[in-house]
Amino acid sequence: MGAYYDWRNNMFFRVFKMTGMESKPDFMTARRTYKASVNQYGYEVAITFSQPLFYWVDLNGDGEFEPARGEMWIDIEEDGVNGNERLYDPMAPGEAPRGPVPLPPKTPGKPGGHL
Repeated sequence: MGAYYDWRNNMFFRVFKMTGMESKPDFMTARRTYKASVNQYGYEVAITFSQPLFYWVDLNGDGEFEPARGEMWIDIEEDGVNGNERLYDPMAPGEAPRGPVPLPPKTPGKPGGHL
């Protein structure tokens, strides 16, 4: 499991390994943040909304989160997983939340790759 704060999009990403510790990450969430700061110990702290806005699932197990392959969902109401989430299509009018659309963070050491 890992975490990543993207200050450009004001999003906090969390990456999970649902199938085992030795596997590649296969689930990720992104929450909007409303405050980010550095604490007294020098660590970044992000205060987020309570539920994710975006969810990714690596359905084909290739180690990539690919929105074009139906692996990204949006929960526009940010009310948790309850069935009102829908596949996210960044090209569809009216689908996007206000502001920039986040991309999954790049994997260190893997040019162009995602987590």
